[in-house]
Amino acid sequence: MAIALIGYHFPDSREEDIGLLAAGWLLAVFLASIGASLYNKTVAKSSMGMQAHVSVGDIVDDEEERPLSSRPER
Repeated sequence: MAIALIGYHFPDSREEDIGLLAAGWLLAVFLASIGASLYNKTVAKSSMGMQAHVSVGDIVDDEEERPLSSRPER
């Protein structure tokens, strides 16, 4: 879909058509340039969201703690 969008909008700024292969290459170059930054921001936001859930106490442990001696043997 992104490649098709690049192909669709490219003539608006460059006044020339771009093929799907060239649009794919352009997308690959762009993602290689900003991919690590996007990944790091996404991981940071996810981590902040998880920390918020943990601090609020949304995580519930349904299993009661039992002494080791009462746990079934495997």
